[in-house]
Amino acid sequence: MSTDRENNSLSAKVIYDLTTFTHVDYPDHLSCIVWFSGCNMRCDYCYNKDIVFAKDGKYSYDDILDFLKTRVGLLEAVVLSGGEATSHELLPFCREIKKLGFKIKLDTNGTNFSTIKELLDANLLDYVALDYKAPKDKFT
Repeated sequence: MSTDRENNSLSAKVIYDLTTFTHVDYPDHLSCIVWFSGCNMRCDYCYNKDIVFAKDGKYSYDDILDFLKTRVGLLEAVVLSGGEATSHELLPFCREIKKLGFKIKLDTNGTNFSTIKELLDANLLDYVALDYKAPKDKFT
């Protein structure tokens, strides 16, 4: 049963945007991408600066869950990306996604390790992609 805090957090508009279909962001799975606003890092080379500096989003968790209900049997997975998804309350959201039967991939910078561990311990993540941070000249 959901708590009042979880219900309130599901109505917060923290999702910057939604990509309704992708076949490349989660290997071997038809997915959608949930783009979370904000990030706890300010990398000079970030390619998602609009998302990183966004204070709010266009969608709430509930909006995304309503969309996902229309995609049961059509999509296999949900990719949580951003910005930095782990900067937001993910546990109740991921529980609801799992109830709908979707796999979950998390794209993360890995700095919120307690959140990642909590999600892994609850068996809510199926795939984690770490985005290692370094200046461009270090990637040769």
